[in-house]
Amino acid sequence: MSVSGALLSPVCTAEAQDKVLAVYTNFTQTGAIVYYNWPADVKSNAVQYSWRTNVLNAELGRKVYRLTMATNFPWQWTSGASTLGSDTFSVFSLLNWDYLLPEADEIRIRLKVVSGRFQLAFGCINLAFAPSDTFTDIRVVDESADGWQTLRFSLHKNLIRNYRRNAFTENLPYITITRWIQENLMLYLFRSGNGELLVDRVELVSTGLGRPYPQPAPEQITPVATVADFETTNDLSLAFSYTTVPLDLSGPRPTNYTKTSTTTSGKIVVAGKTIQWYQPPRRALIDQSTNGLYSLEVKQTGYESFAFTGLRLPNPDGANAIQMTLRADHSSTLTNLVFDFLAYAAPPASKAAFPWTNCQPATAWMEDTNLNFDLYLAEENTTKESYALYHLRRTVTNHQWNRILLPLDDFAGFFSCNAGTNLMKTPLQALRSTNLLFLGFFSPYKQLSAETRLWIDDVSLVRVESTPEQLRSFWQNPGVTNAQLIALTNFPSYYGHMRQRDRNPGPMSLRVMPGTNNVTVPISGPAEQRYNIYSSDDCKRWQPVTTGYVDSPEGPWQTTTKKPAQFYKAISD
Repeated sequence: MSVSGALLSPVCTAEAQDKVLAVYTNFTQTGAIVYYNWPADVKSNAVQYSWRTNVLNAELGRKVYRLTMATNFPWQWTSGASTLGSDTFSVFSLLNWDYLLPEADEIRIRLKVVSGRFQLAFGCINLAFAPSDTFTDIRVVDESADGWQTLRFSLHKNLIRNYRRNAFTENLPYITITRWIQENLMLYLFRSGNGELLVDRVELVSTGLGRPYPQPAPEQITPVATVADFETTNDLSLAFSYTTVPLDLSGPRPTNYTKTSTTTSGKIVVAGKTIQWYQPPRRALIDQSTNGLYSLEVKQTGYESFAFTGLRLPNPDGANAIQMTLRADHSSTLTNLVFDFLAYAAPPASKAAFPWTNCQPATAWMEDTNLNFDLYLAEENTTKESYALYHLRRTVTNHQWNRILLPLDDFAGFFSCNAGTNLMKTPLQALRSTNLLFLGFFSPYKQLSAETRLWIDDVSLVRVESTPEQLRSFWQNPGVTNAQLIALTNFPSYYGHMRQRDRNPGPMSLRVMPGTNNVTVPISGPAEQRYNIYSSDDCKRWQPVTTGYVDSPEGPWQTTTKKPAQFYKAISD
């Protein structure tokens, strides 16, 4: 820990690049906070513990969102002989902020603490193969900061995650919200907090870290290798289906497939145990094309990311992007559709052995069209193989042909095993064309309301005359190879939170500057370093009053002269 006692004027070199992408003011989650796991008696008394409503604020002349939390809010409760608890509760959802543009870098919230103290973070549920649920940094605000203030939450840096899902991501230092998000962002309270909080607005902001999808001019693109134009059935043989649901391929054939609804997944029974299942995507040649006669058609209902289509790729030297023509049709009012792409890479020996024997089902399984994936690529089925796995997302217009470019430098590596780990030792764990094995893709959770018909045509590997940085849209942490995962021991009940950090904290200094109506407490130290300010009247009992970052555009923390403490200290964890 670094403890200190000084001033550095706030600087914002990126302010000129800031662009507001969306604004949210219509907060619809009102009434008491009710947690699904509370016992019936606690749920029935929920209005005694919290209340949310929209109220007219005379100071601003418009409605704002008000949250009131009682001091006895049930963060813990009794269920039978057990004491249960939660570290987080959702205050409101940002509806339709579920799949973000790559240039989404920050969330800013304008709020006022009327009374009490709150620990706040924004968070969301990620793709099933990504780092579980992810939150922004936890920020502390209390009533000692007078008036309205704007807090900035990075969607890339100092993020927090849990381990609710895939075990293989536990040591993954690359944590992101913008790339992985699949459900609405929410404002969360972290244990504990009480008092009255007002929220005026929430903004989604681009600061220049993330960039729009690259769109190079045609003269910048040179063909390197053709993958498929689907004018013959030979190209159809390059495509296959696969799943990442763990399944014992040496065991008995699964039975009793049951569809649980008309749009989502079903259940199967394996050796007497019922597990969740996902139907394979269906593929065929279809007489639709913008260049020729035929395209590859893939039909799939969007749901959790476990059922994929794969397309085998050549691996020539000199390519730095995959290019294709694509059309997606979804019977909904969605203007844009989202697709996630997974690039599998492998060293030469593993590429030559693909499709891997350990991942192929028994012939008898193939008789059931609800089960007949060509390959089963769960981590448990690929333990003997050597490969690396990379992710990229794209947004396309519904009902319209799109020419899309997938730069290899825009893929982010998130898993590797055996000799495949050597492929991720390059800067930023970059994907290289000589290691390509196949491209996986699927219609994700957002499109679960109906079937997606995806047509793919004219797939090729190309060379784009551009720098790697210009080909990246989603921001990738340049310090990812040095990143550390830091346990947040204050929140043990939520599957072990961790914070990503790519540098060790350095020395800081703190300075208290009295003014006519307020006291300002600026902090100096390494740029962008996170700190916590604590206050005390006797140097024995210290109370956290705020969190911040050195040189933050929010400026130094202030308190009114009616509420200052006698002593302050700053700690950087």
